[in-house]
Amino acid sequence: MSLFFTRPVAGETRAISPGDWIRGLDGSDKTKAGEVVTADKAMRVDAMWASVHLLASTVANLPVDVFRGSGTAKAPVSPLPAFVVRPSLILEDRQDWTYQAMVSLLLRGNAYGMVLGRGPGDLPSAVEWLNPDDVTVEQKSSLRAPTYKIKQDEVPARELIHLRAFLKPGSAVGLSPVAYKAETLGI
Repeated sequence: MSLFFTRPVAGETRAISPGDWIRGLDGSDKTKAGEVVTADKAMRVDAMWASVHLLASTVANLPVDVFRGSGTAKAPVSPLPAFVVRPSLILEDRQDWTYQAMVSLLLRGNAYGMVLGRGPGDLPSAVEWLNPDDVTVEQKSSLRAPTYKIKQDEVPARELIHLRAFLKPGSAVGLSPVAYKAETLGI
């Protein structure tokens, strides 16, 4: 009897089939339960919604302080820069703006913001978060900068802010926790 050349016992079934190894290559993203798991469907799982809400609201409500200088020469900046107080032209406060970014990062692994205004030093003064489903990132090589498209229209990287969560080496995009854990969520 050999480890590699054994005959299957009659009636024996395997928990893992060859299809498990190549799932997704045929274009289907179904889990073993037969479900296609998306970020929106994942949010219907109570534990997922509660986790995303807890993390996003906790980070959104952290205090933000701005300092000038470093070490013992560090001094608080007062008043706070406008971008820190209200980074959005649409949303009224920084907490909602930060909450949106965190939800995108936690569900899709990426947050994309369109720079709508620039202030002193050409730094962004207003950024609106985009729906990550509307943004496509193409990277021809891990050694080249990515290109961005919003609904098929190419946008210069300078006009976007791209935050990445769970970044793998050589990748321009963050790993979506929902895609990574689809098998668990697709019950």
